[in-house]
Amino acid sequence: TGITDDGTGTGAFTSSITDLDQATEYFVRAYATNSQGTAYGEEKSFITGSLASIVTGGVSDITSNTAICSAEITNDGGDAITARGLVWSATNYLVTLDDADGFTTEGNGVGTFNSTMTTLTRYTDYWVRPYATNGAGTAYGDPISFKTMAEVPAVSTADIYDIEAHIAYGGGELTDDGGDPYTAFGMVWASYQNPDYYTNEGYYIDASYISPFDTVLTGLESETIYYVRAWAQNSE
Repeated sequence: TGITDDGTGTGAFTSSITDLDQATEYFVRAYATNSQGTAYGEEKSFITGSLASIVTGGVSDITSNTAICSAEITNDGGDAITARGLVWSATNYLVTLDDADGFTTEGNGVGTFNSTMTTLTRYTDYWVRPYATNGAGTAYGDPISFKTMAEVPAVSTADIYDIEAHIAYGGGELTDDGGDPYTAFGMVWASYQNPDYYTNEGYYIDASYISPFDTVLTGLESETIYYVRAWAQNSE
């Protein structure tokens, strides 16, 4: 039930009927009012269209800045699907095309499709849901959540200084936590190349959590070439 007001005077006019329910039969007629009363035109009827039915699948292949989500359009609502894809947001649970952080377009028609979300922010919670558009409007699947991965941290190794027969001094600086707070950092060294946290001849774990940091490299053999690297860890 509703009414529109489209001005005054004689002649043709067009009126927009809004807030209709989908898949519903409506009866409509024009009206005009003057000082003598209200007259009505011939009654017409029409049936509104139906939105598509769409099911949200799962999120897979999550990285620090991309993820894939699947969906299935199970019914086109009696009208051809003209657009379909994903919408996502880091802040809005019921994200739509109007307020999405990003969206994809994956052709048209019913059936299953996969779509890749890109340019996501690392180590961030997101909501995503598929959409499908037909002549009746845009339908959305249920939202599901996922979290992007962190990246490995970045750390630089300072120059070694005050080198003696059995000790030397060095340090490092944390330059990027990879989106996730550091859990530990320090130094490793060995008389072979590329020592790491698990394979080394000496290591240091910094307990201060202050960057840049310095330490003493101990247990060195005299007249020996050593390879030194700073290291850092996060949950990734």
